[in-house]
Amino acid sequence: MDAYQAVNARQEKMKSDMQISTLDFNAAKKDLKNEMARWVSVLEGNYGKTGDKLQEFGIAPRMYRLKKGPRAKQG
Repeated sequence: MDAYQAVNARQEKMKSDMQISTLDFNAAKKDLKNEMARWVSVLEGNYGKTGDKLQEFGIAPRMYRLKKGPRAKQG
């Protein structure tokens, strides 16, 4: 019985550590995403949102579409 309780306690500790690790990972991923968005914004500010220079940094230039105009009423 002692061996079972020891293994069970160890497993519960590992579950707890895994949950903490997952929370840390998600926080780090969110911080990285925010930092990358900030750098993309800086590059777009320097080279323009449609500039070809962005491709050198691995960022696809934005494609602007023409506006369609006002909607026509149906019926």
